[in-house]
Amino acid sequence: MGYTIDEALAATTGIITITQTGGTADGNSPHTCTLTGTALNSGAHTIDLSDTTNGCTVDTSNLVSGSIYTFTFDGEDAAGNPATTVTRNSVTFDNTVPVFSSVLPNSSSSINNVTSSSDIEYSLSESVSSGTVVATRTSGTTDDNSPHTCNLAGTALNSGAHTLNLSDTTNGCGSDVSNLVSGTVYTFAFNATDAAGNTATEVSRTSVTFDTTAPTITSVSSDKVAGSYTVDELIDIDVTFSEVVTSTGDATVTLETGVTDRTCTIAPSGESTKSCNYTVQTGDTSSDLDATISGTIADAAGNAMSNFTPTTGLAANEALVIDTTAPSAPGTPNMTDATDSGASNSDNITSDTTPDFVISCESGATVYLREGSNALGNDTCSSSTVTITSSTLTSGNYSVYARQTDVAGNTSSDSSALSVTTDTDVPVFSSVTPSASSSIDNVTSSSDIAYTLDTAVASGQVVATRTSGTTDANSPHTCTLAGTALNSGAHTLNLSDTTNSCASDVSNLVVDTVYTFTFDATDVAGNTAVQVSRTSVTFIDGTPPVRSAGSPSGALSAGTTGATLSLTTDESATCKYDTVASTAYGDMDNTFTTTGTTSHSESITGLSDGNTYTYYVRCTDGSSNANTDDYTITFSVDSASSSGVSSSGSRRTRFVAPTLSLTPLTPLVLPFIPLPESIDTPVKNVIDFFENIFPRPVVETPAETPPEELIPKETPLVFQGRWQLLPQEEINSFVLAPLPRAITNLAGKFPRLGETFEEVGIDKITDVAKLKTVKFSLPGLTERVAGGTEEELGLPQGVPVGELTSIMKERIPTEIVFAKGGSELIDYNMSLSISEEGQPEQKINTIVGRPIHLVIRPGEGVKSVKGYIVWKGKVDSDTSLELPSDSLLSSIIFAEKVFAQVQERPVRVEEKLVLLEFEYTDPDGDGIYTAEIEAPAVGGEYEIITVLEFNDPELGRKEVRLTTVVDPEGYIYEKYGDKEIRVPGAIASIYWLNPATSKYVLWPAEEYQQENPQTTNLTGSYSFLVPEGSYYLRVEASGYTSYEGKPFQVTEGSGVHNNIELKTKYWWFQILDWKTIILLAIIIMLSYNFFRDKKRG
Repeated sequence: MGYTIDEALAATTGIITITQTGGTADGNSPHTCTLTGTALNSGAHTIDLSDTTNGCTVDTSNLVSGSIYTFTFDGEDAAGNPATTVTRNSVTFDNTVPVFSSVLPNSSSSINNVTSSSDIEYSLSESVSSGTVVATRTSGTTDDNSPHTCNLAGTALNSGAHTLNLSDTTNGCGSDVSNLVSGTVYTFAFNATDAAGNTATEVSRTSVTFDTTAPTITSVSSDKVAGSYTVDELIDIDVTFSEVVTSTGDATVTLETGVTDRTCTIAPSGESTKSCNYTVQTGDTSSDLDATISGTIADAAGNAMSNFTPTTGLAANEALVIDTTAPSAPGTPNMTDATDSGASNSDNITSDTTPDFVISCESGATVYLREGSNALGNDTCSSSTVTITSSTLTSGNYSVYARQTDVAGNTSSDSSALSVTTDTDVPVFSSVTPSASSSIDNVTSSSDIAYTLDTAVASGQVVATRTSGTTDANSPHTCTLAGTALNSGAHTLNLSDTTNSCASDVSNLVVDTVYTFTFDATDVAGNTAVQVSRTSVTFIDGTPPVRSAGSPSGALSAGTTGATLSLTTDESATCKYDTVASTAYGDMDNTFTTTGTTSHSESITGLSDGNTYTYYVRCTDGSSNANTDDYTITFSVDSASSSGVSSSGSRRTRFVAPTLSLTPLTPLVLPFIPLPESIDTPVKNVIDFFENIFPRPVVETPAETPPEELIPKETPLVFQGRWQLLPQEEINSFVLAPLPRAITNLAGKFPRLGETFEEVGIDKITDVAKLKTVKFSLPGLTERVAGGTEEELGLPQGVPVGELTSIMKERIPTEIVFAKGGSELIDYNMSLSISEEGQPEQKINTIVGRPIHLVIRPGEGVKSVKGYIVWKGKVDSDTSLELPSDSLLSSIIFAEKVFAQVQERPVRVEEKLVLLEFEYTDPDGDGIYTAEIEAPAVGGEYEIITVLEFNDPELGRKEVRLTTVVDPEGYIYEKYGDKEIRVPGAIASIYWLNPATSKYVLWPAEEYQQENPQTTNLTGSYSFLVPEGSYYLRVEASGYTSYEGKPFQVTEGSGVHNNIELKTKYWWFQILDWKTIILLAIIIMLSYNFFRDKKRG
């Protein structure tokens, strides 16, 4: 951190303030460094926050790694001239070094591939700005290109796990360095540096051999001396390889022993020689025993053996003769992969009660499968093998063996037994949480996700799939159970625990998203548990709002008596403040006047010179997550005596002209005091008396004055006394010109529209003006894909895009933007109008802050789809003629590209007020691109510009423009004279006419991500976005008569936001003040005395 000042600063005036604005929380923020020593001198400085001699007066170096700060630099010279404050925003403090882990290859290992396998791997704890993997020859075959330096590139610099391809110059190395030499021994070194300059500790792997040569068999021999051998003779078979090898499973040594070839198996593991034993059995015969070898064998580098023919065979090395008469015992039964169900196909644990067994045997012999004294089945051996299906085995443990009888009737001894377990009991989930239709806020360290298993399982998964709510690009989240999570008993699942919960971290659920959780498991025998599901589980926000940008701060000018207390939050919240530190949110009495969104402000008065003011702010969001710590806003007001000092050091006097502030008087309004529902009779008589004297006032609405358009009888002076400035031929040529091509194409593609043009006489260019006040309704997305005939219009409105069939998706017209809302269950009503330039335009209406789900089918060959929200201006009220939407449904216009215009140049941000830039995505690759945005918080007319960029240069770019009119929310108020007073705490409910029962019921808003009823805030605001139907509104508020509106009809995708006036129950209290009440009491007393005096007289 450094700075340069052009002159020395006065003591204690140079201040560097470091304020945390994001990232990791810093409880010590802000950090204030008051410059001292040489740090105040003029010139360039590199500041050490821990240097209390020539840096800061106190050590302020305790910044938090991962925090984002704003640095401000302030100071004054000896004359008191303040420097212009310098601010540096969004500065990230990072002193954590990146870490390599899970590095391959291992030291003293062999590899054979550096381009397309997992021979070179690593994981990075964070993304880095640069990194290298260097392979340096240390021994073995000469490598003239050593060292091979891979400068990491592309995604290879990202955090997470990587498999490195030394020939991939995009997401591997900056250049191809894959030309390692077979037989060379290398050392691999891994290095990286992150964006903050933190260098990782080098990880090295030594003695790594690069080997691409496959092993071979050099010799097959035996320790037996030459001669003849008979039954039960043990003969060793020794196999020698060209290098150290390892087999995957058993390798088979097959001995040529007559009718039935005998085998033995070897399983070399890091060995160059392996032996197996052959026991001579009855029926074996061979004039010169020889052997062949088969199996899956590879060297240490992974090079698989392909040539199994030995250089010198057994027959060439030894003269071994086998001579017997009885058949040998068959091989050990081996359960087939197909019937060995469950986690492994070689563990002989299965849920199949009639498994198959493969047995090696003497060809032609009858092989018997047995368990104890029980016969399980038999079959004839063919080609030295037989497959026998066992009779039914109930759940339990068995020892299965075989014996065989040759064609001459000689019976062999029993084979080795195979331990077999059959299990048909399925595992069971119980005590599963979360419950259906519930909410959770933690998936890492609480009991929000829990279950109990009645038995251990081999595999299982818990899947959280988004069904509605906020979009979750990572859905579904699949937790593959790992570690102890597979054991029997009760479990609390932590989606971020990759040891004893999930195989990978899947805890990144999205707030306000609704999920379905499913629980599945399979035991070691392959029995699958009955799936348990929990639907409509909402993942809610458990984090309080983050506060920032508190204002005012520092010193305010002398004479300041009022200021605006303000701050911002990272989400909509309600904020309160207090002057006492550590006051709980619920105990704070002062609520910001402007609050409820992300900006909060409060006007404060009564400030005086020379004082310091401190306010402690806490906020709570819509999920009732309240701050438990104070956000401090501190400032002061300068003393009047510190107004200025002359250049010579003497104090100069500043004369301030007096200012006269005139404030218009407003009538005193007494607060409304609600009376009890039940009023005693004497009091009610007094109320009736006052109502007879002061009847309820009636506010008359002034009559509207009809507009008049005056045309002067004389020609304007600028026309120089002449009306006709152009030749008559030129005027006729223009007036009689045909309609613009865009409109004639539109009429030709809309049959009913063309008929309408003919009926109203629209056939030339001057008739375009008639169209500029006409608006044509277009069908919504669901109505469009339903078909096109009137018989198909009974389909339900508002089908989410994800639920459309492939046929329906094909019906979506290309290059037209459709808008949906309310969990995609509401189609916004779109209209078609003609612009000033004679071009057709789309338009929708929505309400501030409402989510809008945009859908477009761009057609073939699109590269990307981007969107922009552009401010156009305030909404002008106009009238328009709507034609019924069924006039368009039978038209094929929507298969044509009417609204997409060729984009001559890209949208230029500097030429338009672009509020938001966003991307359309097509995650499932069905050609339907979608985007979800939120309507702006300020009412007005906006334009959503969708830019289609195609791969074909001739198609280039195209724009689709959708005008969006954002209406403000409705509000509830009471009239006071000619003013409106908003009513907070009113309960607004909307009722829907159910066509099935023909009765009005409370509209089910939760299905559309809304609330019904709604309680108004301080602004009295409310709004509903509802599908097509008949509705009425009802409003209730304490102290007011209930309001029940008349039924009204809503078109698809329209908002309900009427302004509603409430009448108070005891309205006459508003015109009474204490003076009036005293005056009335005096009049009544005088009248009473007068009446008594007259009666006495």
